[in-house]
Amino acid sequence: MEQDNISIEYRFDSALGQIEANRYINDYKIDIYHDDNAQDPIKHDLIGKVEASLVLMSLMINNGVSYYEVFDNSQFLSEIGQTIIDFDENDFAEPLASEDMAGSGNLLVISRIELLPEWRKKGIGKKMIKDIILRFSGCCDLVILKAFPLQQEYQYAEDNKNAWEKQMHISDLPKDIEFSNYKMFSYYQNLGFTLLENTDYFYLNLALQNKIFDAIDLEE
Repeated sequence: MEQDNISIEYRFDSALGQIEANRYINDYKIDIYHDDNAQDPIKHDLIGKVEASLVLMSLMINNGVSYYEVFDNSQFLSEIGQTIIDFDENDFAEPLASEDMAGSGNLLVISRIELLPEWRKKGIGKKMIKDIILRFSGCCDLVILKAFPLQQEYQYAEDNKNAWEKQMHISDLPKDIEFSNYKMFSYYQNLGFTLLENTDYFYLNLALQNKIFDAIDLEE
């Protein structure tokens, strides 16, 4: 099976010295590859990309750093913080504040998921999302992501796109905003994520049993 030859590569950078708020955020670039063993030499093709951040909230507490100082470090995290954090209490806001947590206190944010057109609708997306979450399951309590169809982003002129952006063919995706949002919301709910009411954010509490998420089989 072609999915038996799919590998996922994780990488992130760090540095010494004064990095301020960046010290509390591990930004990961995650690449998905397909290896064609029939080729000589073996073809190692990039077929997908994911961007994720591990927010080290427990380290912030230990060092007396306010959540606001760190979440205000980027526009994307700032939007998430305004949705899920009570900055006055330096804690999660409701309804997350009432949920049982595993205890690490950290948060995994999946900010972007991309998969080339020929690899979509094969069940690969849900498997790579599960693999990513499992890899971080021992060091975070919550996973959060925003259901935002890529085709709703501003697109550069075709001659300004890089090779990867051209391969993605984002302009070919459905342009109906209501339809694309419905499909995206349904997709994440079918993975076991819970919608934060009156937002377009979904979360997964790793401390709770989740039969839908658990049923995703990485080996099928």
